[in-house]
Amino acid sequence: MLIIADLGKTHFADVFKLQKTLVSKRRSGIILLTEHYPVITTGIRKDKNILLKDAEVLEKSGIELFAANRGGGATCHNVGQLVVYPVIELSRHQFGIRDYISALEKIGRKLFYSFGLKTSKRMGYPGLWKMEKKIASIGVRINSGLAYHGIALNLCNDLDIFNNIIPCGLEGVEVTSLEKEISGSVDFNEAKRRAAEILGQTFNEEYKCTQKTVSELAEDENISLQQLLQN
Repeated sequence: MLIIADLGKTHFADVFKLQKTLVSKRRSGIILLTEHYPVITTGIRKDKNILLKDAEVLEKSGIELFAANRGGGATCHNVGQLVVYPVIELSRHQFGIRDYISALEKIGRKLFYSFGLKTSKRMGYPGLWKMEKKIASIGVRINSGLAYHGIALNLCNDLDIFNNIIPCGLEGVEVTSLEKEISGSVDFNEAKRRAAEILGQTFNEEYKCTQKTVSELAEDENISLQQLLQN
């Protein structure tokens, strides 16, 4: 059974440490849903990590900067963006890495479509698009068959944060959100409910939803504070 844990609003660093600890302890079948406080994260593709402002300026603006170990380049997270972090064993679901990326894209497309918005994939560029505008970003890492990181879906977030980077290193790319495209408000809690249902369908497993803080989920998984800090 999948555990889908709604972590609420979080700092990226805390959820990153939690994911790494779950992976190191070989805990799979846990999917984290969260909104992050404003942060710019970079990936392992150094040529795609293009920041337009330095760290000091970003910090003064209340935006954290974090170097992550996922694929891809620089992207932004903030409140109103739904980030989905599945910690899953690929072989259990008979996924290769390309299959898994496609599965994440399918999850995003189904969620957007449930609100009346059709999105598309673009060959060679993981994520989702509305015409020429990017609406979801994907970055993953595989450790001994366990996948973590995931997909970030722009629902009703302030898009101005993306003015601080060149998204995923793609010059001239505009970023959009569900709220902007449908010209209407988005019920974030309803979006999370629909996302959980779609996740269960996509991974073809029964699921249980729970609301936990990072520390509460860590306690449930017998992860000590010291283990979290080590990651």
